[in-house]
Amino acid sequence: MASGSGAAPAAAAAQAPLSPTALTVTAEAIRSAVQELLQGKDLLAISLGELREKVSQKLGFTSDAFDPRKREFKKITSDVVNAILQELGASPIFDWM
Repeated sequence: MASGSGAAPAAAAAQAPLSPTALTVTAEAIRSAVQELLQGKDLLAISLGELREKVSQKLGFTSDAFDPRKREFKKITSDVVNAILQELGASPIFDWM
């Protein structure tokens, strides 16, 4: 039996660099992924949950990775959709909030 084996993994974990998580992804990275995924799509044919899953997967996370950031994701997505609507000459009234 190795002595002190319980403390070594904890110490190594504390010193290891943190891997990126969905909580560390910037709003701009989310915005960029949303813009790319919505390009040329029917905005009424995709749900917010479906889009959140696709963004999570696009950025290399599990499909539920952005669930803790739902409110922020809604805001970002509403802004992106409204910008697309403005580009198309439509009123920017889309709001998932």
